[in-house]
Amino acid sequence: MGATSNAFNQREVSYRPREGRLLLFPAQAPHAVRAYEGEELRISITFDLGITPAEGGAAEGDPFLEG
Repeated sequence: MGATSNAFNQREVSYRPREGRLLLFPAQAPHAVRAYEGEELRISITFDLGITPAEGGAAEGDPFLEG
């Protein structure tokens, strides 16, 4: 029985633009967008989100939860 192909086991994943869609992913994940050629205003917002675990709650060695 082979593994099911999905977005989590692919080298590349593409998402079509859709109004109201929000994509969140780790900053170190390789990513890019195509040039916008539309007539309407396009707004892109980027930010970094830091997660601070409760005392004793971080998994030791987890790069996403280390300070």
